[in-house]
Amino acid sequence: MGCDIHAYAEVKRNGKWEFVKEVWDIRHYGLFGWLADVRNYSGITPLANVQEGVPDDASQKYLGIVEDWNTDGHTHSWVNLDYLLLLDYDRIIWDRRVTR
Repeated sequence: MGCDIHAYAEVKRNGKWEFVKEVWDIRHYGLFGWLADVRNYSGITPLANVQEGVPDDASQKYLGIVEDWNTDGHTHSWVNLDYLLLLDYDRIIWDRRVTR
């Protein structure tokens, strides 16, 4: 059985979060491991500053998506754009599942 990742973008306007769009709907375990330490078979150092759970002040649209997933949606987490812009995207990551 596989596991998919869904990522959504929101923007804060006038003190309230508004849904922008779905960013990802993919299956990529390397990405899962890096983003949230989920199915991290490669032993990738995951992001720091990832907040677990669903934010209480998320947009109504996103909260509706979470509700629609019911128990099939799990391991919710979030991070803000300021943090993502500070990351080193040029660092080399070794996939420990692949032998040389």
